[in-house]
Amino acid sequence: MEMGISIDLPQEDVIIEAIDVHKHYDTGKVVVKALQGVTLRIQRKEVVAIMGPSGCGKTTLLNCLSGLDRVTTGSIKIANQDIRHLSDRQLTLFRAREMGFVFQTYNLLPALTGLENVELPLLVSGVSSRVARARALASIEQVGLRATSDVAQSAQRKRQPCSEKRMSDFYA
Repeated sequence: MEMGISIDLPQEDVIIEAIDVHKHYDTGKVVVKALQGVTLRIQRKEVVAIMGPSGCGKTTLLNCLSGLDRVTTGSIKIANQDIRHLSDRQLTLFRAREMGFVFQTYNLLPALTGLENVELPLLVSGVSSRVARARALASIEQVGLRATSDVAQSAQRKRQPCSEKRMSDFYA
């Protein structure tokens, strides 16, 4: 997968920057070159779709951009933070404070209510239970859901990931 942008953007407008990113997997018998020289810049508030055929490196790129996987060579900056040299713990904290994920599947914990699923990332990142509950309620209401035990019902599950994604707005 090759990407490139030749436009020079003011650095404060660039929220994601990947420069000459390579990701190789060594299976012991063969080296799989999943990413080869990917360069991209995404501006704040820009909406981007990463598309391509199966096996072209879309998931690998997203994993590298989020710090879930380390690049072989190249650089990745998120919100002007070079994530290449962050420890696993630092990356976890960085993701909790700076990133939101919307998954293709719901990734809800079935033993929890919808409200509890939304407030869980806040609790894990150290927000008090009282504040986490208030922020989760506000987030759920912003996407048009009710904070009842039926929030996680199948008809409303489609909107739940949007509410979880919005939680990153409340970390300030």
